[in-house]
Amino acid sequence: MVRFLMGALILGVLIGYGRKTWFKDSITISESVEIQRTGISSVLESRGQSGTENITGPINLNTASKTELMSLPGIGPKTAENIMLFRQDHGDFQSIEDLTQVKRIGIKTLDRLREKITI
Repeated sequence: MVRFLMGALILGVLIGYGRKTWFKDSITISESVEIQRTGISSVLESRGQSGTENITGPINLNTASKTELMSLPGIGPKTAENIMLFRQDHGDFQSIEDLTQVKRIGIKTLDRLREKITI
């Protein structure tokens, strides 16, 4: 049994070494290559926008985009999506208090948002 295990171990080492030698896992580049990364900020800058514009005034719950909703304190991507789905399913908000009918928004969140939103 010990001979079998020792043989299997030696065979495994030899196969591993042969694989490493035969199949190179790395690529060698002989010349330097410059990679340009283009992110959203560089695209916005090329259009004359910074991407960090502050939204002034209250945000209209009935017309706000997901990005605008996410700029509100305590509203992340999922909650912003829930607001938009609620709008789609139930129509426009009739009052600010209707926001509490949206999943993940309670009285405390509504109180925090009250001065930052409108309908």
